[in-house]
Amino acid sequence: MFAAFRKFRFGWFFSTFWAGDGGMCLSGPEGSGTVKLLGIPDSVESAARAPRLTAPTELTPYKIRARTFFSFPQDFEALIMATGGVTGPFFPSAENGLSEEHWRHFWSEALYRGSGRNPGCPELFNPALTGEEIS
Repeated sequence: MFAAFRKFRFGWFFSTFWAGDGGMCLSGPEGSGTVKLLGIPDSVESAARAPRLTAPTELTPYKIRARTFFSFPQDFEALIMATGGVTGPFFPSAENGLSEEHWRHFWSEALYRGSGRNPGCPELFNPALTGEEIS
């Protein structure tokens, strides 16, 4: 998966490409509680069965267009890109991976602020810290 993005006067432009069972999402501006999926996960049972993008059947214009998405948000708090090994425990089914509620939980409760089971990693998202301080 990849994401290319740039800020313009009107807001942000995102172009994403997603293949496999991982996931990509934008978390809206802080406190908004909004999320936006940046693609659709493949229905695969394991990473070993993820599509091979070099296979001739995957390199058709139709398949490439089906995996490419565009978004124009005004603002966002975080771009989340995760492999299937990361999303698997949080999205045990393909339906969960398409649920905005599950993505909100993944960002706010698991990654950013943390929960009882997972303390999160808020210091990674503190723009006031230098790379050395985060390490």
